[in-house]
Amino acid sequence: MIPLTASRPLHAQVRKHEKMNKIMKFVKRRYFYTLIKCFGSAGKVDKMEYYFKLMKNQGIKPNSITYCAFVSRYAKAKLVEKAPFFIREMETTELVLFRIFLSLTV
Repeated sequence: MIPLTASRPLHAQVRKHEKMNKIMKFVKRRYFYTLIKCFGSAGKVDKMEYYFKLMKNQGIKPNSITYCAFVSRYAKAKLVEKAPFFIREMETTELVLFRIFLSLTV
């Protein structure tokens, strides 16, 4: 058994590790969102979809901002038939649809 005084530094290290993991996930999500948004602005829907798949394959969960970028770009590119896929996926990931569509209308 580890004495209580010896286990305190270990707990601190575990908390630091958990915090660093959260920061890294945030940075990666932001990185992918930036790529998706840039390719969307350039009209490169195929590249957007590629990086979205890569993002998910790396275990990074898209947030509502990422989904909104897709729905918005599909609407501008007249690819509205692709938007329902993202709407269904948002529903399965339990994101709040009202907030998402409200942000699209603003």
